[in-house]
Amino acid sequence: MPTGPAPTGGLEAQAYLFDLALLAHAEPTSLVLACGVEGEAETVIEAAFEMAGALTAGRLGKDFEGDAELERYARNVAATVLRQPDAAHAYALAIKHGALGGDDELIPMGPRASVRARPRNPLLTAVRLRDLHERVSLGYELRFRLGSERPRYPDDWNTSDRTLQEIDRRPALPMAWIPQQIWSGALAFDAPDDFGIDSPTGRTFASIALARYGTTRPWAVIATNLGLPAHSAPAYHRHWKRIHDSGRWPEYLRAVDGLFNRLHEEPPPIDYERRRLACGDGLGLRAIAQKVLAELPEGRGPETAIAVARVFWAKYTGGCLTMAHPPLRSERPGRHSGTTTPQVC
Repeated sequence: MPTGPAPTGGLEAQAYLFDLALLAHAEPTSLVLACGVEGEAETVIEAAFEMAGALTAGRLGKDFEGDAELERYARNVAATVLRQPDAAHAYALAIKHGALGGDDELIPMGPRASVRARPRNPLLTAVRLRDLHERVSLGYELRFRLGSERPRYPDDWNTSDRTLQEIDRRPALPMAWIPQQIWSGALAFDAPDDFGIDSPTGRTFASIALARYGTTRPWAVIATNLGLPAHSAPAYHRHWKRIHDSGRWPEYLRAVDGLFNRLHEEPPPIDYERRRLACGDGLGLRAIAQKVLAELPEGRGPETAIAVARVFWAKYTGGCLTMAHPPLRSERPGRHSGTTTPQVC
């Protein structure tokens, strides 16, 4: 482990940490820039203390002859890490000097029980997690909110509500706020038409991403809750791969994070989860439509009842008929489905 001096001078580091501690005491929630992100002063000085603790643990008598020398070294490293221009440089320096402990023990990547063994500093967490961009699976990128400048552990992994900023305390979106496919144009992601961002598959994939964002919800639970057929999974993987292979996946994640926050600011007035449950498998809707149409003077046949049920289901649940249960499903998006009513998506 390197034991050479950290870049920041001793007196400069001491003055920086002293001023930071004074600010944290006087205005604990005031925002300061550290590791390239803004965070509450109290959280930032806590990160310095945690790194200093990791740097001094078990090293007296091995790498340093006295307490003063070791403490000065720890202060220098901690201050220099905090003053890096971005999270990538901060993490690299912290790892070089062992400021996060052995094997990143201050910020473990899992399992859940290990993370919950003690409170984790939000700044150090964000620095560690931002290093995971493009290095972990799709599920982990969404789980850790890597679309944010301040990623964090999923909700059920945190032992406190400490965050870098107030906005970061927003919990995962309830399934009630998420339609089977998000609203057309809701995702602020400008891409060519062949990306299919505003297609039924693209909009449904965005809903899946929102449902996973900041949570450990299993894919199967999300798919079941959204009412998605099992056979549709390959289409969503191809959609993700097209975005990923274009090099624009980080931008897409930021768009998901933006929509996540907009929904917190203006929640939809509809409980989409309850509506999906109320419609069931679609058989009941078909029966109701047939009964109503049979009472009309001009009369209507069973094909018209199916068409009515399809339109109602799509409008009521925010779903797409290509993803509906078999009694309502339309197999060819954008084309007529054997009735006089066109596909609704």
